[in-house]
Amino acid sequence: GRTHSARDVAAGKPAPDVFLAAAAAEGITPHACIVIEDSLPGIRGALAAGMACIGLDPHGPGEALRAAGAHPVRALSELPALFRAAMRAAA
Repeated sequence: GRTHSARDVAAGKPAPDVFLAAAAAEGITPHACIVIEDSLPGIRGALAAGMACIGLDPHGPGEALRAAGAHPVRALSELPALFRAAMRAAA
């Protein structure tokens, strides 16, 4: 019941529509969201929605994702430490 798809909105990535619709459906403001994306159009859409974005690049250094505005990671296993650090910084 929490799947959100471009099929549910007027425009797909890089438009922010799917990200904004997902946030609205979950009752969360866009600025409180973090998107995990592996594509440049997805990163552009997330940032256009006003959301923070983590760029997943398992095969490279993530420079293109960083240049697009995402914080690159190579593996999802990096996320817990990244979230803990962000929570400490916000406290």
